[in-house]
Amino acid sequence: MKQVDDEFSEIMSLPIVACFCIDELEHNWPHCQQQLMALVKSGHAVTVNIRGDLSYKLQNRILASVNQLAIRFTIYGRHFTDQTSQCIGLIVT
Repeated sequence: MKQVDDEFSEIMSLPIVACFCIDELEHNWPHCQQQLMALVKSGHAVTVNIRGDLSYKLQNRILASVNQLAIRFTIYGRHFTDQTSQCIGLIVT
């Protein structure tokens, strides 16, 4: 379980298993995808929580992988005020 302090993570009520910042999702997606696959293969029943104001291209990339791995997901459609690339874009619970 990770301790994360970010506007998006504040809405999570479940323990956070992993999280990825927007910059990491955009520039190092294969590594993020490998970590998701490792969580699934280890038997964790995970849910991917996706920040709703990510770019269309990035959301599609994430959703394609989530679909391929048959992982439950939720997209949070609200507008977040923190908009830097270091903000959390994806949280695994």
